[in-house]
Amino acid sequence: MIAQFSWPLSTALAGILGGLFNPGAVIAVMGALLALFCIAQLFNPFLLRVEDKEWLDGLAAKAVGK
Repeated sequence: MIAQFSWPLSTALAGILGGLFNPGAVIAVMGALLALFCIAQLFNPFLLRVEDKEWLDGLAAKAVGK
């Protein structure tokens, strides 16, 4: 649902920003923001443990209430 909603919204936003500003600058700024977001996710503690089976099993057990 989120992906289906975000595509038309992002297209509209890109059109508005491209009309107001230089399209090359908009693409460069958005690319830089995406790169910063991706780099920030490298330090996300939940993503760092995504392959830690013991931690995931403990998290699942806690959610079930065991």
